[in-house]
Order: sequence, then C-alpha cells, then structure tokens
Amino acid sequence: MRPERRLSGRKAGRRKPPTKRQPFWRISGKSQGFGDGVPKQNNALRHCRIYDRLIAAAFGKIVERMHCSFYLRKGTVFVPTMARTEAGYWMGVEPVEVQKVETVEALEQLLLAVIARGNPVVPTPTRQNFPRPVMERHCGLKSLSAFERTATCWSISRNEVAYRIYEWRRSERYRGAREEATDSEVRLPADTPLKDVARRAAEVALAQSISVLSQ
Repeated sequence: MRPERRLSGRKAGRRKPPTKRQPFWRISGKSQGFGDGVPKQNNALRHCRIYDRLIAAAFGKIVERMHCSFYLRKGTVFVPTMARTEAGYWMGVEPVEVQKVETVEALEQLLLAVIARGNPVVPTPTRQNFPRPVMERHCGLKSLSAFERTATCWSISRNEVAYRIYEWRRSERYRGAREEATDSEVRLPADTPLKDVARRAAEVALAQSISVLSQ
C-alpha cells in the first residue's frame, strides 16, 4: 500500500485568488490619481531620483520630474498636492487649494504656489487600503462623478526634455475614466521659466473652461 503523498510546502503555500472585489482604477496607467494620503518626506525621494536616472540610462525612458494637476469648474479651480508613490505613479493628496479665479494671473499665481511645494514621496498603497479620492471632500457636490461630468481637468508635467500641458478628457471608450488629450497638448522646452509655463497653462485651461461653459 502506497503511503499518502503530502503536499510540499511550495504547493501548499500557493496563493488563492482574491475573494474581495478589486476596486476599479478610474484613471489610466499614468495615474491622474486623486487618491488621498499623508505625504512623508524621507530618503525615498533621493532613491527615486537615482532610480529614475538608472532607468533612463538603461532604457532611454523619459521620467517625469514634476507634476501638477488641477480641475476647473464654473470659475473655481481645485489644485491638490500631487504626491509620487514609491512605485512611481502620481496621487493627489492634501492640502487641496480651492479658489475662485477670474483671470489668467490669478490662476497662474495659484499654480506656482502649489508647484513650489514640490511632489512629496508617499508609500505605495495596496489595493486593500487604497484611499478614497481626495477630491471627494472638496468638490462641493454630492458625488465625485457629478463633479467630474462638469469639470475640466489639466496637468502640467516636466521631464528632462520638455514641459507638457495637457487636458484629461472624459474617455469615450471607458465609462468614468479620463484619457490624455495628446492631440491638443502644449510642449515647451525644459529650460522655460516656470512662471511662463504656469501662465501658458492658465491661458489654455481657462480658455477651454469658458468654451465648455458656453456650450
């Protein structure tokens, strides 16, 4: 009679498929990501920069050095602090600036103030503890989806080559998601003064926001 075979520790320790429903990632892989979290400044920022340089050297990948995202809705701008997770994607965190803006100059100054805070590095959240979008507490409506339907969303990013100013348009393919509007993005040389970049972003975003309101 053959002895009963025992499962090896390797087989016995196999992962089981998740039983909980995973959250839907509303934002694309580049993560507009207005999740919530508490920024923690530590050596992670230095390690991220070293890692970026290694990746760029090995694979020719262009890595974003700065990122700022903001919403415009009915004359009010919402600008969260954009943190970078240790995994490398962007996530909106507190503090969030909410202010009425009527002129390009007002929006330009607010963008410069938020960008001056920098992009703190935060631990990468797991799927189980991924925070609620930070904009839920600041949008002023009953639901974030209602806010998203009536707001325009923009980003300013900088890599070693250029600044990019682009809109996140509501996706026609994926319900509730946004995608980069690459057909209308503005590119400026990486050595452009930040004040000029913020002004250009304010001009483009306000013009588009007025266009949306007039429709």
